[in-house]
Amino acid sequence: MSKLLILRPKILSIRNQLRLNRSSLSTTIRDAVILLFALTVVLAIFRGTLAALAKLESFKQLAYLPPSQPIALVLMLLFFSLVITGFATALGTLFLAKDLELLHSSPISMRNFFIGKLIYITLQSSWMPLIFLLPFLAAFGWAYNVSFLFYITAVALLVPFFLIASSLGIIIAIALTATVPANRTRSLLWLVIVLGLYGLYYVVELVSSAGGGGTGVIDVIRSIAVLSAPQAIWLPSNWVAAIIGAILEPRLADDSAIRLTALISTTFLLCSLAYLLFDGLYLKACSLTRNTLGKNASSGTTLLVLPAKLFSLKSRAFSAIFLKDYRNIMRDLAQSSQLLILIGICLIYVYNLRIFHTVESLPEGIRETWQEFLGIANIGIGAFIATAMCTRFVFPSISLEGRSIWILQTAPIKTTDILWAKFYNWIFSVSLVAVIIFSCGALITGLSLEIATLHTATAVIICYGLVGLAVGYGAYFANFNWEHPSELAASFGSLCYMLSAIILILLSILPGAFAIYLAGRLPAALGLTRITWLAGISCGLFLLFMINRMVARTALTTGARKLNERQT
Repeated sequence: MSKLLILRPKILSIRNQLRLNRSSLSTTIRDAVILLFALTVVLAIFRGTLAALAKLESFKQLAYLPPSQPIALVLMLLFFSLVITGFATALGTLFLAKDLELLHSSPISMRNFFIGKLIYITLQSSWMPLIFLLPFLAAFGWAYNVSFLFYITAVALLVPFFLIASSLGIIIAIALTATVPANRTRSLLWLVIVLGLYGLYYVVELVSSAGGGGTGVIDVIRSIAVLSAPQAIWLPSNWVAAIIGAILEPRLADDSAIRLTALISTTFLLCSLAYLLFDGLYLKACSLTRNTLGKNASSGTTLLVLPAKLFSLKSRAFSAIFLKDYRNIMRDLAQSSQLLILIGICLIYVYNLRIFHTVESLPEGIRETWQEFLGIANIGIGAFIATAMCTRFVFPSISLEGRSIWILQTAPIKTTDILWAKFYNWIFSVSLVAVIIFSCGALITGLSLEIATLHTATAVIICYGLVGLAVGYGAYFANFNWEHPSELAASFGSLCYMLSAIILILLSILPGAFAIYLAGRLPAALGLTRITWLAGISCGLFLLFMINRMVARTALTTGARKLNERQT
């Protein structure tokens, strides 16, 4: 029972919040609209997966794709995302939570403390991905017409899958905190900068080599290696996918028992390893963190002087908010660590963009079609990476003010100006990552410099909407009484932001793809005059800009109004 004692305050908090929401008609209506919106997105995932499976079935005679392969790809991406989320949640709940002093002084054994925190970290990091994953797996069960046992088994297999990711997150968090105390986060930030510069150098080298002609067989072999990465035998995602695939198609069930054994034994091994590391290093790591909190308040403005001066041209208040936000990242171990991991993921993705080289070896008749398809797919992936950045850094930026929010509220700055300052703080960082991904994908696929420039413009415009939406939602769902910062990215408001961001990305891809499609063809080939051709491209970009501008401004205005209501 003491294992669940740690979870009981969270359960009671959720229950009380639901009761409070039911007592307010406006909040009930808001929650009903959000629930309907979430069900719409879930249904769209289900229907989209069914349509994709039907398309794959039509190509079955040309190339057979077992059901485990697309499931393995999705689960692999989800697994790395869960490790990052588990790491951030573990860092917050084990070392930065405000209730730690009370828990450490209570008569709870270290074993029960660890089990309670492990359950909490797993639930906190996995409940949101589970919402998007269930309709995806349900579509496979529907398409293959399997029994109800499939759905029960699939959900049961996700439990050890989530536990493995959470255990890895705990292991990384304890090892990092024991070796890099809070006052060394500037060293970690410098590591981020070095990796970013190296990645930029590699990107330039990769893009410059993209125009040097195809390498034929070498590119094909590399592409096969990249596509087979989700099938790596050491990945837990591969084990789960293989077992699910064996249920969908029983003739593939040769080694399912071995993979199930590997899944369960790895879960037990990593949970045990996490506990041993917790038992041996936790108190030392926690002591280091607690002793150094507040002692790492060095200004760290060397790299921020030029951006701060640029912001001061618009407003000194904007410059002050900019410096405050980025100093917080430099001082916060959780924020700087997440930044390091996100940059690593971006570099891995940019590295794997070299698979696009194989497009150059395709016949000329279908090369342009594949170039456009991969270019638009790269836009979507880049937009989702930007959404991940916004979820981790931009959305919590208002709530991270914590109990010090009164300083901003009493300052001679309008609430709207505060939100716009937050917006301008993050638009450059998020756009920079998106521009690198969008432009590199376009150049590597062999598109012209003009089309790559169009991709870059599309990236900036989409980031305008995503960042504005994140700041607006962060203000609307602001929570200044958080236990640890990591819980903000896994909150209900964060879920609402991601659902809205998905819709915004889909709406943005349509006019962006239209403009890119026209720009990739000569006017004569489309039967258009040059003026009509240019007008079509301009209309596509204008519509893209207006959609994102309207969304960003509406979100910021609504968020500012909500913050003002909370002050009164």
